[in-house]
Amino acid sequence: LHSFPTRRSSDLNEENIFHKGMDDIVEEYSAFHGINKKGIPLGTMVTDHVYVGGIASEYCVKETVFELLKAGHKVTLLVKGLGYVDYNGHLAAIDAMKKLGVEILE
Repeated sequence: LHSFPTRRSSDLNEENIFHKGMDDIVEEYSAFHGINKKGIPLGTMVTDHVYVGGIASEYCVKETVFELLKAGHKVTLLVKGLGYVDYNGHLAAIDAMKKLGVEILE
């Protein structure tokens, strides 16, 4: 059992919290176009080199990485920071990202 320090929501910088999939009509897997409280998209605020982890590797993570690459960013995938729905799909997604030049950090 691990215990982690918690933060009150008032301590969080809401400019660094991005929401996606808020429109029921638009299917949005990638976080690249997610917006913060001020309406600023994540894709406009990231650095040239982006480290990516998240859930689920074969859907949201993969689409976010593809969008980052398309926008010219260097991407490092944090494999131990990934969750997935299907193990074989997870492995295929990692392979697809690696073939596109993503650095894989085990």
